Amino acid sequence: NYGHGGSGWSLSWGAAYLAVGHAAATLERRVAVIGCGIIGLTSALTALRAGLDVTIYTRDLLPHTRSVRANGSWTPDSRIALSAQASPSFARTWEQMARYSLQTYRDYLGLPGNPIDFRDNYTLSDTPLDAADHAPAPTDAGKG
Repeated sequence: NYGHGGSGWSLSWGAAYLAVGHAAATLERRVAVIGCGIIGLTSALTALRAGLDVTIYTRDLLPHTRSVRANGSWTPDSRIALSAQASPSFARTWEQMARYSLQTYRDYLGLPGNPIDFRDNYTLSDTPLDAADHAPAPTDAGKG
């Protein structure tokens, strides 16, 4: 389920943790992971660390997967839409995935090759953040 509303990279470890928890609860020790993109690989590694016997099924191998160049910004909730349609446990589950993912990423800081690198990111604007939500929509009045 790549993406999580566009936050697949941010939430990959947390999503894998929850999925492996469900798989382990079945008491079956053999699991299959379909795909070897970011979600598939983090799920397979999480399952292996949990002591499960993992087989990955994939059409494409690295470097030919869609997420081989996966990188991104830490944006676990940047694209949540239609939250009114979500189940009552949505916020709790989303937060659990985000917290687990962030902790896992922090564990990779400082490792050889710098697999994770945190950098501050700033956005400049003439509009205060709280006013941006209430700003009038731009018009096409000047176009002719």
